[in-house]
Amino acid sequence: MEPSIYDGLRAQALNVRPADLGVKPSGGKAAVYGVVMDMGVPQGTATLVGFVSGDASLYLSTGGAMIGGGGHATVRTSAQDWVQVVQAHLAAFSPTTSFPTPTDEYVRFYVLTSDGVLTATVKIDAVDSGGLELSPVWYAGQRLLTDLRQSQGRPVD
Repeated sequence: MEPSIYDGLRAQALNVRPADLGVKPSGGKAAVYGVVMDMGVPQGTATLVGFVSGDASLYLSTGGAMIGGGGHATVRTSAQDWVQVVQAHLAAFSPTTSFPTPTDEYVRFYVLTSDGVLTATVKIDAVDSGGLELSPVWYAGQRLLTDLRQSQGRPVD
């Protein structure tokens, strides 16, 4: 995948609105409707996206993508679960209006809410070892990534 294609898909995910997903934001505190997880790897960036609608995709800055995983029940459920986990950990995120990718060995989360976009960045080794407030968010994202990978080549549910 050319960088411009990757950049376009990533930008599209970061700019999704609830109406694009066919959902209405709930009242009250910031309602999460999407999560973008950028993982810095030696070759570039892997971007996992998941939405309250159950839609999910993976984009690789070095080429390739897994798009439309929401057609599989396991992926839909994992994407929706990820959004719920993030909703429960909103205190770990800060508002942002800029969207850089992380450096190698870091993960940067972007949380799409009814009140704007929130972000947090952490070293992958630290969040993966557990015990951090963002660890449940990371683990839920990894479950979605696993389900998305396992869905490839299988018929849509």
